[in-house]
Amino acid sequence: MERALAKAQVILLLVILLIGAVGVYYVAQKELPKNSNPLTPTPTPSASPASTPTPNTSLTPTPTATPAHVNAGALTVVSVSILKPYNPGGPTIEVILQNNSTNPVISLQAVLPLSGHNYTYVFSGVSSSNPLLPNQDASQTETLIDAGFETNQTYPMEITGTLQNGSSFNFVTSITIQYSNQAVASGENGNLELTMTLDKTSYSLGEPVNLTLTITNISGQTINYTHTGLDFDFQVYNGTNNVVYQWSNFRAIPQFIAIEPLPAGESISANFTWLQICNFNAQVQGDPISPGTYYIVGQTGPIYGIQTTPIQLTIAKP
Repeated sequence: MERALAKAQVILLLVILLIGAVGVYYVAQKELPKNSNPLTPTPTPSASPASTPTPNTSLTPTPTATPAHVNAGALTVVSVSILKPYNPGGPTIEVILQNNSTNPVISLQAVLPLSGHNYTYVFSGVSSSNPLLPNQDASQTETLIDAGFETNQTYPMEITGTLQNGSSFNFVTSITIQYSNQAVASGENGNLELTMTLDKTSYSLGEPVNLTLTITNISGQTINYTHTGLDFDFQVYNGTNNVVYQWSNFRAIPQFIAIEPLPAGESISANFTWLQICNFNAQVQGDPISPGTYYIVGQTGPIYGIQTTPIQLTIAKP
């Protein structure tokens, strides 16, 4: 009886174990994904980038820094003056500009259109190592080949440049080309300087114009000066740059040459008078001029070929 009972307990325990194993298997099947192999690990999916399109950088240029432009007040034209009206090829004209900005100027250029040509003034003395400071002037002189102009007209001048802070300026302004209106003018050639002096620049019609021409040895040593019968001369131009008078015209000039020592700093002078008459040809010799603006230029004889800058004269009716 006891054996039968023990055998029944063993059978009951095996049944319970079998039912438990079946239950564990069923639960495992429910938890595992379909068609998965529990012995093969499920690969982790790799991250895919979003479908946002990549911008085409070749179509969008990288912006570059552009210097700011300064208005036309950056510089002022002080003067545009005729220094030598009849140099070979054309007149010599000086342009003086003043920096009226608050920043130094490190490059400067001016373009003057005349007679269908563009004449460029490059101010080589203005640079990053030698800037044009505020309220300072810069001058540049050029001989303008084949240039034609009138002194009573305005002309456009384009002025460009760069400030020390990196800003640039570019503007067009109106200028008038004038002769010097001072009573003293000069010119030089090597060791010699020619100076012309007038007592004033405004005269009444018919009033004599008195002037003094002086040639000076500006070297540091004595030189041999070639003295001739025509050591000095002068010309007078009207407002349209036409010669109305030359002192040596229709005058008997002594023909001689003499070599004389001229010590350093020493001068030779002569006084002249223009009676406000014309003599540019025989038909008008001695005719009086009309009131207006005239320009007088001192000269040496042909041996040295020096001429002064012009002096402007105003001649008005009394």
